[in-house]
Amino acid sequence: MINKILRWASLLPALAAAGCIWSDYHETRYYDMQSPEPLPALRSPVTVGVFANATPVRQRMLFSRGDGEVVVDEYNRFVQPPDQMLVRYLSIAFGSQNDTQANAPVIAINGRIFMFEFDLAKNEARCGVDYTMELRRPDGIVEPIRTESVIFRSEASSADPDVVARAFSRCLMQLADRLYGVADQSADKTVNPRTAAGE
Repeated sequence: MINKILRWASLLPALAAAGCIWSDYHETRYYDMQSPEPLPALRSPVTVGVFANATPVRQRMLFSRGDGEVVVDEYNRFVQPPDQMLVRYLSIAFGSQNDTQANAPVIAINGRIFMFEFDLAKNEARCGVDYTMELRRPDGIVEPIRTESVIFRSEASSADPDVVARAFSRCLMQLADRLYGVADQSADKTVNPRTAAGE
């Protein structure tokens, strides 16, 4: 009997350690951008190239508290790094552009994303992008259309992860609308881009 008690007593530290491990466990949750509606087709097809990721994190959510302080959320993450989500979002938004003429000039877009953070003081998502748009003609001539650095903002009702993800989706929608407007103006057409509503 005493031997059994001693054996159980020897297991207590291990059981206590295991309890600590389980009590500190946090489930990691992943969030994605909302899929956009395809934009109306232009005269020229639009191709979305590479966007470099110049943000300080990959998939983790980044929160700004002001005065230069930032907080990284280890347990709420995006399904992909910001640059990959941006390229995927734009590729879907401009997907209908591939229905245009095969011999038409191609509008090519590429760049980098340098900001993808949520401002806790203002409760808004901020997405900063540098992009270059150019027209590539079938004869090999490349004509620059625009190079621009822009920051898109979208207010949110809270800093809950799902609300934050939707706010970033609206930032990408603003980017898609802006790129569409620039591409459309280069073709001397009129565009009425969508407006991003607040949360």
